[in-house]
Amino acid sequence: MEAAKFRKVNPQFSAKWNLPFAALMGLFIVLLSAFSEGFVYGPGASFSKEIFDAATDGTLTSNIDYALYGPFKTLATLFAAVSGVPGGLFVPSISAGVGWGTIMSWICPFANPETVVILSMVAYFAGVTQGIFTSVVVA
Repeated sequence: MEAAKFRKVNPQFSAKWNLPFAALMGLFIVLLSAFSEGFVYGPGASFSKEIFDAATDGTLTSNIDYALYGPFKTLATLFAAVSGVPGGLFVPSISAGVGWGTIMSWICPFANPETVVILSMVAYFAGVTQGIFTSVVVA
């Protein structure tokens, strides 16, 4: 059930549990940040640029930070989105796509890593926004 429909059907739950639920989601993000040395905070532009530079140079090795970036950024974005606190979904989803592209470039070593990272970024962003043409134009 969508969050807006759930709040409309169950207003007593929404009023009583909004703040504790948002605090719990914030705690999950803090825990993710503790395990990831803080790269889940913010839009992720600097770490994404580092991944793009490594893919361009051909030095995209199986670094544990690169491997965890996609899943951790996805979880942090999910926790932030379901918490109900206003925030961005647009740019963090692009960064999460870059992280998943890193993993895909290791799974597909025969493909150009830079191309795989870019295509994964666009594919993830298109899945999140449900707008395929817009994703291609924006990304």
